[in-house]
Formats: sequence, structure tokens, C-alpha cells
Amino acid sequence: MEATPLSWRWSPIEALRRWPLTLPIAALVSGAGDDEARWSVLGVPNAWREIPHGASREHSLASLRTIADGSGAARPRGPAPAARSADAPPFSGGWIGYLSYEFGAIAEPVALPGGARDPDFPLAGGWRCDAAAVHDARLDRWWWCGGGAPPDLADPIELECDLGPIRARLDRGRFESLVRRTIELIRAGDLYQANIAQRFEAPLEGDSPAGRRALAIAALASSGARYGAVVEGPNGRAVVSMSPELFLERRGDRVITRPIKGTRPRGADRREFLDNEKERAELAMIVDLMRNDLSRVCVPGSVRVRAARRIESHCGVDHALAEVEGSLRADAGTSDLVLATFPPGSVTGAPKVRAMQVIESLEASPRGPYCGAVGLFGDDGDCSLNVAIRTLCVRDGTVTCSTGCGIVNDSDPAAESRESELKLEPFRRTAEFLRFAGPPREHAPLRAGAPRRADAPIAALTPLAAAAVADATRSREGSAPPRPTAPAGGS
Repeated sequence: MEATPLSWRWSPIEALRRWPLTLPIAALVSGAGDDEARWSVLGVPNAWREIPHGASREHSLASLRTIADGSGAARPRGPAPAARSADAPPFSGGWIGYLSYEFGAIAEPVALPGGARDPDFPLAGGWRCDAAAVHDARLDRWWWCGGGAPPDLADPIELECDLGPIRARLDRGRFESLVRRTIELIRAGDLYQANIAQRFEAPLEGDSPAGRRALAIAALASSGARYGAVVEGPNGRAVVSMSPELFLERRGDRVITRPIKGTRPRGADRREFLDNEKERAELAMIVDLMRNDLSRVCVPGSVRVRAARRIESHCGVDHALAEVEGSLRADAGTSDLVLATFPPGSVTGAPKVRAMQVIESLEASPRGPYCGAVGLFGDDGDCSLNVAIRTLCVRDGTVTCSTGCGIVNDSDPAAESRESELKLEPFRRTAEFLRFAGPPREHAPLRAGAPRRADAPIAALTPLAAAAVADATRSREGSAPPRPTAPAGGS
């Protein structure tokens, strides 16, 4: 697909603020700007596609292959004959959307015997995109990929919405009882680990296309998420992901996954985190699971652990993560890769099928897009999918956000409950960002030097949200460096 330079000088966040409200957003937005998350893709939707609940497994599998293996692709299955240049925009047309956690019943039919389903979100939903504006964070420039002309970007929307109080669906004692029951099953030999989650929700005051758009912008701007995404669907539904975790990236025959296990407040003792035996065992089990999953579709002997454990900071917390890679077999397509690995091991447990059965029996609500994946399936067979944690689901004036914890033999229920609440930090920061940065107050644009509300001094904000108000694109920690000015033509 031809890529031509764009003269846009906006950040991806600012481009989203200017995106026409009449045109849904289907976007992957990297707030990190590092080599692991260099690109942001703002797709131009032309047709909504979904896999509904209740569809037969045969129909669902055929739909997945149509979506994941490419529509009109030069290579619908198997590796590319030649690798794409590292500096070439990673978009050739494709599908930008989400796979709900319950799609796991298609990948592993015995894993969800109760047939749990989220009535508001399908098994899979997303937009067919034949063109996209793609931002290169390393070089700070834009490309237009595809035919036609880019959309005419308008004046930035105002952030005129608010989030009400965030409330748990379960009280703390009930969640701790679910953790205790999981520990009992582990000690009885049923499984080694299970990721148990609970759901939180808040009212969205100002539920309208502009209000949902403002929520998405605030979430991405305040989190600086490495694998952020927004999918605005029909009927007022939207999925906004602030994920720090990569589920699958395929480039040619190379496949990478980066599972996360373990969370600490930022500023905690990293040495204790690194040496903690429980945390080390928790991640090691998921690394083994992901190695096994990838081995089902990769060249024998090609799957290897590139990084066994390292600590990274994301949106106010520290995480432990690993990196596993492999070479996809020539007879395997991207749909085969998804079916071999979905749902992500870090949000299920080990053994995966038994963990999913335990999750379904214990959790009060279906997960929907949470703990599924959001990303891009390209027409060239490549893909980039996050693990849909730190993810907001918007429906009927309510925003839900679930958080979970990996439960092992020596887990402490009270500590797991605290960790679950700690993982709400991106949701809280989104609410805080809207409260302090949004109009009608002073109609401040999201760029360096912007005026702030008189009643919202910078010291009142958390460090990341304060940086986001000053510069919505570069915020990670502390103050942001000045953005370079790109010459006309984007080169």
C-alpha cells in the first residue's frame, strides 16, 4: 500500500480531538513512543464487522479467518516473502477492533461451558479500514496510507463530560472470598494459577458522541498507554483501552508476546519486587504457558524467551513482564496464531482451560472486551493486539472497568484485593483529567503552556496527569520535552 507524507503537526491525541464526530474512531494510539510501541494508527472506517454471540462455532471460525488472515491480501496465510522496512508504516488496510474474552469459547469450546456472554458487546467487533493516518513517534511525522484523501480535521472538541463516583460491583469481602476459593482449588490440585477479576463502574455524565470521544481522549492522554486503543462502535458503544501489555505482534513470520504478571505502586522497592518468590513464580508459569501456546503454531525450536523478567512503569504502577518470541510456520495464518493463544495466558491462568472454567464459575459478570484483545489485523497477514486490561467499556451512560489478580498457592486475599484496587489507577486518572483539564472552564487546548482552571493548580494533579495537561502526547513521568516542529510535507 502506498504511503505518502502528511503535513500534520499534531500529536495523535490532538488529531483525535480534531477527528470529525461524524466519523467513528478506530485507532491504536501509542503513548510511549519507544521502539516497542512506535506507531499510532488512526483508521478511516468504512464498514462495521462483528461476530455475534450465538453464532455457530463454524461461522465464528470462518469470520475470524476473513478478518485475521486478510481480505484481498497478497498473502492471506503464511509468512511474507520479504520483510517490511522497519521505517515503513505498519498499515496495509485491515480490521481495527476487539475480540471479547468470551471468544475463548470459540478457541477452546470446553473452557466456557456455561456460555457466558456480555449482552452489550459481541464476541468480536470492529471496523474495516482501507486507509489510515499513521504517526511515527520516533521521527514525529505522519503518513497517509491508502487511497483517497485524509479526513478534514476540525477545531478540537471540548472535553465536556465527567465521570461520577467509581463503585465496585462486589464489596471487598465478597471479592476476597472468591480469592480464598481459588486458593482452595489450587491447593486441591485443580490448577496452579487463576486470574480472578472484579468489575467497577461509574456514570458518564454527558453520554453523547462528543462525551464518549472526550472520555477516550482523556483516558489516552492521562495514561500514556503503550498499547492504547479506541473503537467507537454502533449504538453508542465504545471500547477504550489503556493497556501496557502486548498480546501478539506478528511481522512476517516473527511473532512476539510480552506477558505481564505482578504489580506494585510506582516508587516501591524494585529490588524486593524483582526478588519476590511469589511474583517470580507467577510470571514464570505464564511464560511457560505462552511458550506452549506459541509452540502450537511456530517452527519447532524457534520459540524462545528473550527476557525472562524485567520491571517497567506504566501509569502510576510498576509491572513485571517477560518477552517470548517465535517464528510462525509457513502453513499457519494469523487466525491460527490467535486460536492457539487466545485468551491471553496472563489473564486466564494455568492450565489455561481449567483456569477459564474456574473463572466462569466464580466471577459474577461476563468479561466482554476486558481481558480480550484490541488491535489491528492487517491485509498483509500481520497483526498487533494488546491484552485488553485497563480497558473502559462505555454503554448506556455507564463506564465499566474491570481489574484482576493472578492467584497462586500463597496469595493473600487482602493483598490481592488491594492490588485489584491499585490497578484502577488509569480509571481514576481519566476522571481526574476530565475534572481538571476540561471546559467550559477556560477552553484550554491540550498542548504545552495551556492555561489551566484557576481552581486546579498543577500541584493538585498526580504527576502523570499534570504532565498530560501540559502536553497530552509526551507525558510519561514529570514534565514533557518540547515537541520538534515537523517541516511541511512531514519529511
